[in-house]
Amino acid sequence: MKRRHSVACRVGRRGITLLLIGVLDIIMAISYLFPNPVPRRTPSNTFLNDVAPLSVWGVLWAAVAVVVIASAFRADDRWGFVIATVLKAFWALLHMGAAVIDHVDRAYVSTGIWLAMGGLVWLISTWPEAAWPCCLPDPAEGGD
Repeated sequence: MKRRHSVACRVGRRGITLLLIGVLDIIMAISYLFPNPVPRRTPSNTFLNDVAPLSVWGVLWAAVAVVVIASAFRADDRWGFVIATVLKAFWALLHMGAAVIDHVDRAYVSTGIWLAMGGLVWLISTWPEAAWPCCLPDPAEGGD
């Protein structure tokens, strides 16, 4: 009974989800570590920069990305989901603060997007791992 050994089979659906979340977190990290001069002055970025330098936000997103990606390859992946959910919820609350405290235009949009993303990550974290059909033994190779 021979099994295929693709990355998808090794990490499973939950692991692939964590890898995709990790890619998103890396993109966010890069956007704050290496901001372009014009977007750096957007109202949201100005608010974020008043709370902490943009580079701090970049390091935070990068650190979370490392944990999330590493968790994708672990059998116990819960910490990857926990830290990913917490960061998305924190980011939503931060933008909610921008909307309420500084009246940052359209910060409510980021609040909604990041709350939804955090909720989605949390929801997926509650699902058990399921075998992919491509990872099951191949009947043509003597499997059942």
